[in-house]
Amino acid sequence: MGKAEKKDTKRIVAIVLICIFLVFAIFFIFELNLSNLSIKDNGNLDHNYGKVLSNIDNITVANPYLKDIYMLGSHDSCTCDINSKSKADENAGFGMKMMEVLGKGYFIRYAKTQTVGAYDQLMQGSRYLHIKYSFTDGDWYSTHSITSGKMAGYIVDILKYLSEQTGEIVILNFHPCGFNGYDMAQFHEWLETITYNEKNIYDYVYYSDVDVFNEGNGKTKISDLRYNDITQTGTKSGLVLIDTRDYKHMTDKDEGSVNEYTYKFFDLDTNARNDWHNRNSNKALIKGIQETAESIKADANAKNMLRINQTQHALGAKGFDDFISSLFGCSLLHLAEKYNVSLIENENLDFWLDTMPIFSVDFVNSNTGSFNERINKIIIDKNKGLVAGMMEP
Repeated sequence: MGKAEKKDTKRIVAIVLICIFLVFAIFFIFELNLSNLSIKDNGNLDHNYGKVLSNIDNITVANPYLKDIYMLGSHDSCTCDINSKSKADENAGFGMKMMEVLGKGYFIRYAKTQTVGAYDQLMQGSRYLHIKYSFTDGDWYSTHSITSGKMAGYIVDILKYLSEQTGEIVILNFHPCGFNGYDMAQFHEWLETITYNEKNIYDYVYYSDVDVFNEGNGKTKISDLRYNDITQTGTKSGLVLIDTRDYKHMTDKDEGSVNEYTYKFFDLDTNARNDWHNRNSNKALIKGIQETAESIKADANAKNMLRINQTQHALGAKGFDDFISSLFGCSLLHLAEKYNVSLIENENLDFWLDTMPIFSVDFVNSNTGSFNERINKIIIDKNKGLVAGMMEP
């Protein structure tokens, strides 16, 4: 081959490589800016599950422990208002802020995990709400690296539900993501100012003097709480409050920051098994759920804690399947739409529920495969069995 032919070959190879690069660049630009969530609809809104505990026969007589009650939960519960106008949380890392610039559509698709607000989720049976929040843009916001809406609106949603129902239990897990110079005690104080029908969330908390870190100091432990304690023997709906005090999002002064509300909140990490799998592959997630269930079954201490099944996808990168799912999964809502159905059809579902009674999902009210209706019926039946078993002589 002559010099001219070699040059032509190199030129052709270079052109081919440039074309391949341009194709991939165009694809990634398109993929990163596509905002379509690729879901069929916004999910079930029949409001048939405003009552899932209070209408179970003999529940006040049996008086089950909170840790044993089966519940549907929603993960990143207050993200329904994320849209193209949403801003990156001021407390988000540099990488997430760059994602907003490079691919706003991708940012939205992998931040939004629920399609409806807290009230609708509660009316669709969810009783465990996981709420990420931060102080950003001059106010308290719900966040998932990108802001959803002001926290006040979601709190009012919850209070509205509690004002309408009796005998229901709602667990609120407040997950701090940044304080911007404020602290957790100030957030607790701020919660008192948000009211509906002249009541705030503390008006629905009927326990006191909490053993925050499960230290065995003679104060109220989460394992002590029973249905009647939380609901005033079924006459009211009540709250159980949890927060996360790992301090990685707090300043040094926050560690000692306490007030009259501090001892109404249980620390999540010391009062719950809440294993986060950080995977985006269905196969890897199922394996992680099974391993956690087996670990809990073998751990006597775990039986006195809240046990939360974290089923959700995440932008994990521990394997090739994670990468492919993150790249082509369209959105967390789209992934959950089909995956949630596979969870309730899994042969190990009973085992998972018995070891981790709180079943937390993205897209909690999904209609696909009648997920929301089916999981509520499963959980109600499990609680009926729990109560019936406690009534046996």
